[in-house]
Formats: sequence, structure tokens, C-alpha cells
Amino acid sequence: MLLQYLPGLQSLDTFRFYTRGFPLNPHNLLACFKPSSSVKTLVYESSGSLQGSIQIRMEQSNLWAQLTYMLAEKGYDAVLSELLEESVRVCGSWGAQALLCDLPADSPFLDCFKKCGFTLWAKQRIYQMQPSASSAQSLQFAWRTWTSADIPAMEKLYRSLVPGLFQNLEQLSRKAKLGLILKDEQGKCMAFADYDEGPKGVWLQPFIMPQMDEPQLLWDMLAALKPLGKLPVYLSARSYQPWVDSLAQNAQGCIVSEQFLLVKYLAASVLTQHAVQSFGLEAKGVEGSLPLQTCSKK
Repeated sequence: MLLQYLPGLQSLDTFRFYTRGFPLNPHNLLACFKPSSSVKTLVYESSGSLQGSIQIRMEQSNLWAQLTYMLAEKGYDAVLSELLEESVRVCGSWGAQALLCDLPADSPFLDCFKKCGFTLWAKQRIYQMQPSASSAQSLQFAWRTWTSADIPAMEKLYRSLVPGLFQNLEQLSRKAKLGLILKDEQGKCMAFADYDEGPKGVWLQPFIMPQMDEPQLLWDMLAALKPLGKLPVYLSARSYQPWVDSLAQNAQGCIVSEQFLLVKYLAASVLTQHAVQSFGLEAKGVEGSLPLQTCSKK
């Protein structure tokens, strides 16, 4: 049914779009049946006519869910609001702590998402890189594949770059494949890049110290990824690392899209049994209350 509405379909998961392709291609449709994923598609109909749709995905290894795509028309904010509210209820039933969304920067629905409780935690630019540019110069930066021994140094750099409030949203690594790391002579981690690939392209998520501002840094990183075949290479530049954005431009990267990275935090009510003491001053002394059963938020 959704296939006839393809022109209005909008991806809300940038990583999946650039590595796995269009949301309704055969690869993504088959991925809905993975046992490690929870996927649900919500459809809004009125008088037998489709007025909107949205899909949610949650991996077993994550504490948050991701909106993958939506179908909505401008002026149908009430429909989208209904879909978003139902998405929140579904994610709550899955035990998700947050719901993420990569909303295109030119989307007319930003206000609607904000009214439904979504907040902006970062912005993102996607660059398509040109690996051939690295062949014009000799390598200066010794990128290599990371190992488990590099994780502590990577975590130290990661925590210095990613705002603490959002470290539960921004992964150090998707853990799908081993990425690349760059260390100085003293063994300090100067940069690393999370790496994954799919049938449609390669994804690089770099974490780079601000003083590493030479375009050759990215060219050498691309050269270290030799078994790329002919897949396009996409690099994500997040707003909390503005120097990565400048690096990508200086390294002849081409901007292909921009997104607002949104999050809605979820809270689940859980009954807990514990004693709550309240005291009142009286003439004869202090008197405590009886234990009560209370409802706390987590």
C-alpha cells in the first residue's frame, strides 16, 4: 500500500539510508524480520484513505529506539502528532529510554516534532568523500585498524568531545565492524573513526581532536580503507565537532544532506515498595508516618 506514496516518503535514519538505501527497498524490508530487531509500522487512515505513516526500529543491544521513515503531507500536523504519540507508546512498551529521529533540515515538520516533546541535541552534515583524492599525495598520518587494547584511549577522546548529556545517545562505536584509529608517538589517541558499510555505501563517524586540522588527515584515513570497492563513502560531521565540518570541506567532500538530530526522552512508571518517612512537630515530640507504596519514575 505504501509503495504508491513513495514520492512523499522521508527517511528519518540517516545511517541506514546511506548504507542500506531507500527505506522500502528489498534489503530494508527483509531486515524487518531480523530476530534482533523490533520493528513496527504505524499507519493513519481516514475514510479508507492513507493520510500518514511512520516506522520505528529498536535493536536489542540499544536502550533507545529510532524512527526510520515517515509519510506525511504539509498541513497534516494533527495526523503526524497522532503517529508520533503512538510511536512513543510503542517504544515505551519495548522498554526504550529515548526515541531518536534524524529530521531533514529542510523539513516543514520541525515545529510539530517540538510540540510532541522532541528536542534538538545536535545537527549533522553528511559529506560524500572522494577516496581518489588521497592518491595524489604521500601518506602522512598512520591510520590503522583499532584493537580491543585501543578502547580505553578511544573512550578518553570520545568523552572529551561528546557533551556528557548526550553520551547515552551518541555511540562510541556501532560495533558492527572495526574502525580506524590514529595515535601519536606517545600512544595518545588523536582521532578515531567508527566504520560500517552496507550494500549502498560506507559510513564513517569520526572523532578528531580540534588541533588536527589538515585535510591530509582525512585523505589518509580514506586511503587506509582500501577494500572499499566502488561503494560511495559518506562522512558524518556533527555540530559538536565544527572542525570536522571544515576538514571535510577542505578535503574536497561534497555536502549531500543535513539533518536535525532530535530526541524524545521516555519515562516508564514502576511501582516500588519502600518506606517514606515524614515528620511533624507536636507538643509531645516527633511522630513518624507509616510506610507507603509509592510510584517512582525511572
